[in-house]
This record gives sequence, structure tokens and C-alpha cells, in this order.
Amino acid sequence: MSSAAPIAVVTVPATAEHVHLLRTVAGSVGARAGRTIDAIDDLRLAVDEAAGQVLGAGAARTLTLSIASDGEELVVELASDADPADWPSRSPASVLALDILSALAGDVVFAVEDGAPTVRFSSLGDGSR
Repeated sequence: MSSAAPIAVVTVPATAEHVHLLRTVAGSVGARAGRTIDAIDDLRLAVDEAAGQVLGAGAARTLTLSIASDGEELVVELASDADPADWPSRSPASVLALDILSALAGDVVFAVEDGAPTVRFSSLGDGSR
């Protein structure tokens, strides 16, 4: 995560049915940070796409969203407690997901952090990547 203290950290069960909670939190943080409507929509879509990728990493119990502010940027991480043995995937769907995330956000990274499959990206205040 960013060197800044997290603004929000939310952990939900690792199911697709709970991703909407993470999108809602991200949208709320974006709005409170003064982001434009378009930037908030991009942030919510990026969280949705990243969550889908992390959920695809394998069987997990939890999915965690962390958002920190690093000056003008929001730094977002999604991670699960899945086994990271095959993370990140090299499948065509994962390559497409990286392209989608790169169009919605900046500095997209698929990594293993603290033993967890993680997607990290940044979102600028004006909606630029």
C-alpha cells in the first residue's frame, strides 16, 4: 500500500455478490475526495475489474479493498487470501483485464504482496490516468 495512511479498508467475503460493496465504498471515497463524476465512475469500474481478477486467483475466504491518498492520487489495492501460486495469471482474459484497468486507472500492478494476490492502481483527481 501507499506510504499514506489508508482512508478506507474494507474486507468482505470473497464472492462476486459482495463486490458491489467495494464499488460503493470506492465511489464514496472518490466523491469525498472531490473527484469528478467521470473519475468516480472510472474508479468504481476499476475496482470491479480488479476484484474480478483477484477473485479469479483461486479459492479465497476474504477480499480486501484498501484506499489511501497520496497527494492528488488515490492509491487502491484489492487483495484476497487465496494461494498466490499461479498469480498473476497469463491467460488472455487477464491480459484483457490489465488493458481495461490501464484504460481506467494509472500505475496498474498485479503482484503478490504479503503472500496475497493483489491488484494495485492509482486514480488522479481529474480523471486522467
